[in-house]
Amino acid sequence: MKKLKLIRLSNSEECTQGVLKDTETGICLMLTFELPWLNNEPCVSCIPSGTYTVTKYSSTKYPDAYEITNVPNRTHILIHTGNTVDHTRGCILPGSTFGVLGNKNAVLSSGAAYKKLKSFVKDEDWELE
Repeated sequence: MKKLKLIRLSNSEECTQGVLKDTETGICLMLTFELPWLNNEPCVSCIPSGTYTVTKYSSTKYPDAYEITNVPNRTHILIHTGNTVDHTRGCILPGSTFGVLGNKNAVLSSGAAYKKLKSFVKDEDWELE
């Protein structure tokens, strides 16, 4: 099982920015963009630090995503494409660079970063620390 580590670089009132690295090689796979830390409140906070299993996920709205499982007091925490806090209700958004869209902090090139993640983990479960 692949093991990836999310390293949060900054946490502001607006967002949390980080990087996702392969623990075996130390290679940075992508940047991450989340909601700010607000005590793990559903739909408004990033998830707490911990170790989670990530599985392939599909729904009508998100037919090609990954679900972070066993998050305390939370469900349906996904990794899917998006750019700003308007595109997440607690999920992790992948990106290639940080920037600004419509006067909001953002992660850019989300689709390309997500494809890179998919090619790395395939459809297998993986561990997120």
